[in-house]
Amino acid sequence: MEETRLDIQNLAVLVVETPGVGVHYIRSMLELTFDESVNIIAANSLADAQRSLSDSKIDIVLLDLNLSDSQGLATIHALRAETKAPIVVLTSNNDESTALAALKAGAQDYLFKEFLNSRLLWRAINYTLERQNALIIERDRLRLLEQREDFMATLTHDLKNPLIGANRLLELLAEGHLGTSLEEQANLLLQIRDSNNGLLAMIQNLYEVYRYEKEMQVLHLEKTDLLALINKYLRSVRHLMEDKKITSHVINHTRDAVVLADSLSISRVVQNLIENAIKFSPIEGKVEINLCNDQDNLMFNVCDDGPGIEPQDQERLFLRFYQGRPGRAYTHGMGLGLYLCRQIVEAHKGKIWCSSKQETGSIFTVSLPTVAG
Repeated sequence: MEETRLDIQNLAVLVVETPGVGVHYIRSMLELTFDESVNIIAANSLADAQRSLSDSKIDIVLLDLNLSDSQGLATIHALRAETKAPIVVLTSNNDESTALAALKAGAQDYLFKEFLNSRLLWRAINYTLERQNALIIERDRLRLLEQREDFMATLTHDLKNPLIGANRLLELLAEGHLGTSLEEQANLLLQIRDSNNGLLAMIQNLYEVYRYEKEMQVLHLEKTDLLALINKYLRSVRHLMEDKKITSHVINHTRDAVVLADSLSISRVVQNLIENAIKFSPIEGKVEINLCNDQDNLMFNVCDDGPGIEPQDQERLFLRFYQGRPGRAYTHGMGLGLYLCRQIVEAHKGKIWCSSKQETGSIFTVSLPTVAG
């Protein structure tokens, strides 16, 4: 039987079969085919199968439709609602129309029990898992293409509109239609400068993401005072906070806020997190930065009192191009800032995560290794 062995480690198979000889026969074939690498979980009813799927990680389901509480082909729909694992139907009815109906209902394959043997079972499981992997890869590819299309549309919008606005202001200023005092004109020029700085930040994000993804970024590690970086950036965005009447607080619980890091890269993390906190905080809001030591790590978190982030969005915040679901108050930009933060933090052997409650704000936490000895 060496030719029928599949090189899969810790394969979890849910066998949904009425009690009797059939279960033992299938179990023996699975053990013969996969040796000790298979974890066989038996269920003798639809209800048992649903409980097993909710309690355990299942790689593939072998399903007999003739169960005590079977609903025919609706049984497949019931299990499909519980799991994304592929389902192979075991049927004693040698009827091609029934088998095709099972495939339309959501099964990936079917086997006639009368002809079942170890080789057929191995082939069915092997092919089913290969098809499942191919579907996952294709789905991920299509999702990435869709994300890229959305990204290009957003990039075009985010780069074009500020430039159009800045050019119009310059035209009106040159024609003498915008303010007569030097102070008014200076304020307009500062608005254009801030708009251009935003464009430069987006372009810088694009460039740095490219370098990190292509592993072209070389980290120049040095002793970096994280508290000093935070205070320096807060001073540089004081005007942004004053415009929204936002107050900031830095709370330092560390004896030494020094990490071994590439100061320019870590500055980008500090900048992105604080900038987001300012953007999402309401008028007269508060941004708080806390630093503390946790064993061999230095942790800092950036808190805002903005709209908060739903749990399903928190899990995807650090994905490339992810911008949040349409309509949310925190949806904006190209979806690269937090992705870049994760790239930088992980390059420093650190971690970054978010915790948030709707309407009460968000906390972004970064953990970085401290300088040894």
